[in-house]
Amino acid sequence: MRRIFRQAETVAVDGPESSLTMHVRVVPIDRLTPADLSRWAELQRADEQFHNPFFRPEFAVLVGQATGKTEVAVLAAAGETVGFFPFQREPGNLGRPVGAEIGDVQGIVLQAGVGVEIAQLMRACGLVSWTFDHLIASQACFAPYHEGVEHAPYLDLRGGYEEYRLARLAAGSSVVRRADQRRRKLAQEVGAVRFVWHTDDPQVFATACRWKQEQIRHLHYPDIFQLPCVIDMLARLQRARDEAFQCVVSALYAGEVLVAAQVGVRSHEVLSACIPTFHSRYARYSPGMIFHLELARQANEHGVTRIDLGRGANQTKLSLGSASVPVALGAVDLRPLPRLARKAWYRLRDLVYATPLRRGPLRWFRRLRNRIQWSGS
Repeated sequence: MRRIFRQAETVAVDGPESSLTMHVRVVPIDRLTPADLSRWAELQRADEQFHNPFFRPEFAVLVGQATGKTEVAVLAAAGETVGFFPFQREPGNLGRPVGAEIGDVQGIVLQAGVGVEIAQLMRACGLVSWTFDHLIASQACFAPYHEGVEHAPYLDLRGGYEEYRLARLAAGSSVVRRADQRRRKLAQEVGAVRFVWHTDDPQVFATACRWKQEQIRHLHYPDIFQLPCVIDMLARLQRARDEAFQCVVSALYAGEVLVAAQVGVRSHEVLSACIPTFHSRYARYSPGMIFHLELARQANEHGVTRIDLGRGANQTKLSLGSASVPVALGAVDLRPLPRLARKAWYRLRDLVYATPLRRGPLRWFRRLRNRIQWSGS
């Protein structure tokens, strides 16, 4: 990787501190100081919108170790560090979110009340573009570059499982009732249902990855498990044990049969799904639904009050989510022609997703996307 240090670049600031001059220092992530990492963690914990573990500095460091491409723009104003913008630099100075292959949330970790003029930040970073597909839509500096906004559901468990369950029933969702019925049927026909919050069994981790690979191939998504850097990321993730950033591998069994599993990432009270999956042979029992309700049932016992499910309109997420966060797709692109081409691509995407009986067009669209390696699902 080209090792470039960009010191004291000036970037416009939006918001209450707009009279201040902001300086940007861009460094490879392994050159951040302990003070930098501590400040990043402090800003991440100070604002609820950044509580997802994929905003943690530990995740960015992990990805940097696996890819060798991770850099960080450290933003400072009035002598104080006010933000961190991690990114992966690809050939041609194209920027991507850190760990986008496995992460499900993106953005700049900023001090409350601080914003930036994002095009100027791109120039300070030496980037011609930065593509995103899980950007927290609340960051107003990116709003002009949104090509679409969708919702990332989550389970709000602050009141405990029983309150969550009653809220789902009151909302008219049949998810709890159906899952209970299928749980009983699974126990009768396969074996006693048993849930494990976390297991260190490497076989469960490997099985979850294999099932997910089969699933994404079936759905014509890019096979991220073919990328050596993703295998390295997952291996490093599996070893994460700190309270502020730890891997949680959960499993659902029927008798001795593993029927569902999830590789998740936790930071304090928030757990985020990374690789949720199930054994396709037992799909008729809705093992994914049973799994998530068992996860929610035990969450408070383990200090978790929120489970993020990530962007996606599949029925499981929509049924389970008791709230959601808007996330955006798009790109900051300083090149006029690629910017126009990207807009046309997203209009095509919107057309495909709006098409009745869209299974065939969607399959074609995903194959085309995989061939040209364009962003957006």
